[in-house]
Parts: sequence; C-alpha cells; structure tokens
Amino acid sequence: MDETYVRIQGVWCYLYKGINEAGNLIDVRLSKTRDMAGTKAFFAQAIGLHEDAPEKVATDGLASYPRVIKEELGEETEHEVRPCTANPGEQSHRRIKQRYYPTLGFGEFDAA
Repeated sequence: MDETYVRIQGVWCYLYKGINEAGNLIDVRLSKTRDMAGTKAFFAQAIGLHEDAPEKVATDGLASYPRVIKEELGEETEHEVRPCTANPGEQSHRRIKQRYYPTLGFGEFDAA
C-alpha cells in the first residue's frame, strides 16, 4: 500500500494505491488529504471490495498507518514498514507519473 501526489486542476491530491504480492492492483482511492481520514477511507473501501483483511500490509511508514491498520483491518494484520526501494507500491506509481508529467496535471477529479 502506498500513496503518491497528483495535481488536479492546480490542486495537489493524494492517490492511494494497494497492490498484492504479485503486483496486481487491489484498489485505488483519490483523496484531497493525506491523513487519518483518507487512510481509513482507503482501507474501508478495499475491504468492502474484497471482504477479507490481508495477513500483512507493507507501507512507507506514514504515522497514521499503524493505528488505521489496527482499527480497520484488525489486530491480527501485520504491519511492515519498508523503504521506498523495497516497496512494490512505490514502483507501481511509475505508470501514472508517465501519463501525468506531459499534461502537467489532470483536468478533473473524476478523470484522475
């Protein structure tokens, strides 16, 4: 699980993205904030789609992650903090950034 920032109509927003061990997309959520509420909404949406919590979640160590993982996914879900180079979520942002840079941002929130 990781997030990156994108520009939409001149406003910076955060794109939360979850992938599994094989690199397949689990869920995506666009949020105007990178805080507890945005993180909680992402995990709630992902669990709503897949109906079961993962055994382990790897993140970049954002302060809100440990608390939200315990509240939304349960105590039995392991939280692992990985540096950027070892986190496959970080690498998965390359495709969105390649589309993003030539246009200098997205035109609409829904289109992003």
